[in-house]
Amino acid sequence: MAENGVIGQLEHGHCWAIKVLDASKDGEIVKFTIQTNVETEGDDEKGVVVLRQYEDLEWLYHCLVSHNNTDGVVIPPLPPKPLTSVNAAEARSKKQLGKDAKHMVPDEFSKDCRNFEKFLQLVIQHPAFSNDESLQKFLQEESPPVRTKVKKGVMESLSRSNFVKMVHSQQRKNFGTFASCLNGFKEMLFRRTCKLVEFENATKALEKAKPKNQEALQKAKEDAEEAFNTISEDSKKELIRFNQQRVLSLQSSLVQYAESRLKNGRDTYAILAKLVNNLKKSP
Repeated sequence: MAENGVIGQLEHGHCWAIKVLDASKDGEIVKFTIQTNVETEGDDEKGVVVLRQYEDLEWLYHCLVSHNNTDGVVIPPLPPKPLTSVNAAEARSKKQLGKDAKHMVPDEFSKDCRNFEKFLQLVIQHPAFSNDESLQKFLQEESPPVRTKVKKGVMESLSRSNFVKMVHSQQRKNFGTFASCLNGFKEMLFRRTCKLVEFENATKALEKAKPKNQEALQKAKEDAEEAFNTISEDSKKELIRFNQQRVLSLQSSLVQYAESRLKNGRDTYAILAKLVNNLKKSP
């Protein structure tokens, strides 16, 4: 989990700090405890703690995508769903204890908490989503949203075609969380390509149009051109913001790694110094 939680700046001077404290298993369901501290100008900090499960996160993702203009946006990827089945527990136990292990290791959801929190971090820091009403309900209302099965649209299915999935596995191994974001970036470029195709088709239709249809087709071409230029401009801004996030994330990871190595070195030195002193005192 993030060391200081998730920080997000909202409209009206509101600043949110979010932490995923822990997760507990209830049957086949994993419930995450999310703490949200809201700081407002001139007011004291207000804290809210809610319980959410993975289906609630899917609902939030659906609302963010459907309620906002995401044409030129890198949509933060959903984290993987926690594994709670018996088969998953057996596989985890054999991986940790060996193939002949007869005991089951206890459930551990710290990684899922980090993934859950990282997703919220990317959302709350994104200007396209940070002020979304569904996000505020998700973080502040005690009762969870109505859980309904979310159906994927045609465009979402297309954007996750083989073109997008082709390098997903290798990227995830090499780049972690931002590898998934890179797939989101490819999806954004795919939407931009669709706008370009629409613009080119509108241009061709105008060139072949009869005089009586030219006015309507000219308007269609101008609209398609404007939509393409808009998504291109938004994509440039998103690319800059996305690269800045990657650099900051890498810097933070390197600092944490360096601090952990320093701490490990100090601890090792203290142990060795103690052993040397004991050897000197021994007869």
